[in-house]
Amino acid sequence: MFSTSNIGKAFNHTEPCPCGQKEFPGPRAAQVNPPRPGYHSGRIAPGPVQVVKPNRHFFVVLAVAAALAAGAVIFRVLAPVPAPAGLAFHCLDGRTLSLDALRGRPVLVNFWATTCPVCRKEMPDLVALYEDLNAQGLEVIAVAMPYDRPDHVLAFTEREKLPFPVALDIEGRAMHAFGDVKVTPTHVLIDPEGNVVYRHRGSTDWGKLRGRIARLLAAS
Repeated sequence: MFSTSNIGKAFNHTEPCPCGQKEFPGPRAAQVNPPRPGYHSGRIAPGPVQVVKPNRHFFVVLAVAAALAAGAVIFRVLAPVPAPAGLAFHCLDGRTLSLDALRGRPVLVNFWATTCPVCRKEMPDLVALYEDLNAQGLEVIAVAMPYDRPDHVLAFTEREKLPFPVALDIEGRAMHAFGDVKVTPTHVLIDPEGNVVYRHRGSTDWGKLRGRIARLLAAS
């Protein structure tokens, strides 16, 4: 007969359990992990800020790099650039002028268009420059852009009585040979040795251009 005195033993977790388990597990207490160092409210506490100071070697390297870059730019500006070899211009009067045949005298190549207001405005200055310096050795070639209609170029040349050679560049060979000329007017000055020594886009400072040409003529 099962007595009430055995109730305590039956549920005593220190006694063997009838199901074969050696010990009846008692309730576990909740474990609370202690906060780790450097943590506050679940967020990492920021550490000390380290300031990195550049040394003298860094500034020396930076100065050398800047000097080399400046030297490269200066060399690019001052170094002569050969004019396109074998380039020929087909003029309205039937002549074919090649840069190779003009070697030994300065040549001013003017890219222009009849649709360009600045070109039309500056044409009297170009005529005056040619008339003043052609006898001393300057040659001027006015190259019409490929998009300019040949009949418009011819009409403008006859109306303005242009004294220098006017060439058509229908296939764009001259334009591409001089670095894909896009802007009109573009002036390219070639020295007697066949090097491009001056290039300008847009409105021209004719006094400065005359001075450059005069120095080339004096040296040739």
